[in-house]
Amino acid sequence: AFLLAAGREQARLKGGVVREDTEEWQKEPSFAGLQRVGGVDLSYIKGDDSRACASLVVLSYPGLEVLYEDCRMVAVSAPYVAGFLAFREVPFLVEAVQRLQQEEPGLKPQVLLVDGNGLLHHRGFGVACHLGVLTDLPCIGVAKNLLQVDGLARDELHREQIRSLQREGDTFPLTGTSGSVLGMALRSCNSSKPLYISVGHRVCLETAVRLVQSCCRYRIPEPIRQPDKCFPSQGHPAGSGSGGPDPAAAQGAGPLQMSLFVTLPWNTQFKLLHLRACQVSGHLCSAAPQSSTEQILLRAVTQSPHTGSSPWHCSVFRKQSIEL
Repeated sequence: AFLLAAGREQARLKGGVVREDTEEWQKEPSFAGLQRVGGVDLSYIKGDDSRACASLVVLSYPGLEVLYEDCRMVAVSAPYVAGFLAFREVPFLVEAVQRLQQEEPGLKPQVLLVDGNGLLHHRGFGVACHLGVLTDLPCIGVAKNLLQVDGLARDELHREQIRSLQREGDTFPLTGTSGSVLGMALRSCNSSKPLYISVGHRVCLETAVRLVQSCCRYRIPEPIRQPDKCFPSQGHPAGSGSGGPDPAAAQGAGPLQMSLFVTLPWNTQFKLLHLRACQVSGHLCSAAPQSSTEQILLRAVTQSPHTGSSPWHCSVFRKQSIEL
């Protein structure tokens, strides 16, 4: 029943994919007019494919500074079926985009980089396509490993093509046995491992490759690298402790102004002045500075101190003036 319904829905949505550039900024060699680039990812807890962290990050462009970050633990109940992964993951990513549009419409991304595939897919409609059609945002699939479809294989020919990528920005097309170019392999930095770029929605392949390359400080483009940093594989945000404001006071309190010296359970302290947390709830709240500059980004996380496995919510919020 699931396969039948999912197949019909996938076919319906697939008809809405636009494989060409639709935005004025896409026509500019320097992407003039592009100011905000988003990245999304769903990271599973190691050993538990029913719990994951859905992340959305928005960066400035071309500066690639974090403007917005939303990470939430979610319970994944849809079954995993090859070719239909989007039905497990995309609903949570759509919700993240919708929250952003409601809470911070001025930070809506003009394009999304998706940790996954677009047209490079068993059924020609991967996560980047699915998310793009549902949100009507330009989307680009950025995969770290080759999905072996339509005759594409990690064989000696493919390894030889990878070795031919000598310089940053070098590419080769991913042409299936059908004759269709499904994507492009890109050497984004000095890494010998390429990225696999594919069209998601409302962007052509050439533009997708150029944009991904322009977003790379390291091998992984920043809009995807930042969500990966939001949720390390061990299952808690990097650099965070536990502790913080009185949870009873935080429950349902809405926007909150705090000026305090927080003492954490493990004798770790952060001096936080004028931290504006949009959503703070649960048992404990932790905050971790992301840089030491005057304008710093702080992350608030709710987490159970007992089991370490209770759902937690991480949201940040705009850069605020903080004195440390």
